[in-house]
Amino acid sequence: MGDIVAVPPVREARDRGVLKAEPMFSRYGTPALEWTADGRTRRLEHRREFVEHLASAELPHKLTAHYDGVGDDPQRRLPAAADNASGVAAILEAARVLSAQTLPINLSVAFLDAEEAGARGSAHHVPAVPPHTLVINLDGAVKLHEAASVEAGGPAHALLAALDQAGRETGVPLRAGAMASDNRRYAAAGLGAIGIGMGMPGYQTPAETPDRVEAATLLAAARLVTATVWQLAHADS
Repeated sequence: MGDIVAVPPVREARDRGVLKAEPMFSRYGTPALEWTADGRTRRLEHRREFVEHLASAELPHKLTAHYDGVGDDPQRRLPAAADNASGVAAILEAARVLSAQTLPINLSVAFLDAEEAGARGSAHHVPAVPPHTLVINLDGAVKLHEAASVEAGGPAHALLAALDQAGRETGVPLRAGAMASDNRRYAAAGLGAIGIGMGMPGYQTPAETPDRVEAATLLAAARLVTATVWQLAHADS
């Protein structure tokens, strides 16, 4: 996944051999996803009972992540590998995998600017988002310490049910936690939205470098997002 976000610090880390591309799934298709982790083959099958009557495959769904970083410190652009090149990479990989599937779901992706300047990008984007859209926003996927932080807003019951099941199936622990990111703009507009974060070592400092991004956490984030969409897409199947 190191070749997904081609900003200079990521390219440099890739060239040094710190970041290496890894396949996220060994097999994907209806009705299951398979991957190997810790020497074990794991399998995700959609389970209707966790999301029945909560989600409709006809509803639009959106994956989001902001691509801007903080400013100069001083006279120097910060690497922003954690906040939020990592989130962009994981969303891109999830989108790549999901785009290869024929899913009964209206799914789109938005990469947002100016999150670090008051979430202005998502504020500008919100009026163009169809009503009832369900939004999954990822901000930071660098080092999963104990659990991924999750904040829900708006009518997010379907999202939380699908995310909970996806977390169980992929082995990613979840906990409620503040995620002050673009998800709040969508929730404030009345859309179901969740924000997910998986750690940001060196947060908004020159130490926020690509070599601190854990490949395992990037993969976990991409798998979690993919599995959540998978659950939502098959809610009525």
